[in-house]
Amino acid sequence: PPDVVWTEEPALNCFPGRGADLVPGAPEPVGATTLESCQLLCHRTPWCAGLVMPTGSNPGTALCFLRRRMDPQRCSNGTDYTTWLMQPRSADAAQATKLTASTSAGIRGWHERPRQSCYPGRGAELLSRGAQPAGVMSLAACLANCSATAGCTAIMVPAGAGRDASTQCFLRRRVVPEECAASREYDMWVMDDWRRPSKQIPGVNCYPAIDGGVPGLTRKRMAQMLKLKSRPCTES
Repeated sequence: PPDVVWTEEPALNCFPGRGADLVPGAPEPVGATTLESCQLLCHRTPWCAGLVMPTGSNPGTALCFLRRRMDPQRCSNGTDYTTWLMQPRSADAAQATKLTASTSAGIRGWHERPRQSCYPGRGAELLSRGAQPAGVMSLAACLANCSATAGCTAIMVPAGAGRDASTQCFLRRRVVPEECAASREYDMWVMDDWRRPSKQIPGVNCYPAIDGGVPGLTRKRMAQMLKLKSRPCTES
């Protein structure tokens, strides 16, 4: 697929307990396929971040194993298998490298909220544009993706994924962490400046169309009118 690139790791075998998890719902193995077909299957399968096949099977057909939450540093070396890691082609490697600079408190500019999930109705909104998830990538690349996306203030990744592991990346906006749900499946990373100061307009009360309110007044329209110093709201 044109939106991803594959990194070959010869003689590396990733499996549960050694740097990877099985993909939920996927057979083990999924079958005997060509490398290209195995890669396409991984790309189309939710949670898949990479694959494992016997070394020397390309060209030709061989058993195809799908994997998620991959951390190559924890996989087995010197094996008869080759691991292929899937990465988004659009990931900005330079920006991701900057974001890996860390302190004892975590990654600069972000704070982690482990085992928490934010979604519509529970403390967050989806971005108006873009796929969900945004792709399969490292934590640093996911943070870089959010930083470069207008409106994004937080990300959500599967719980327990290592910082160098390739995993799914979910982008969120308008996050209120206190309203999010506890979760065993996900970890949240929230921008340090997610609480932006509100603009105070003294003596003005804006509300729905009740007893003199403005019919059809939406939050967006209200913001536009306040910016233009218009006063359709009630003066108190």
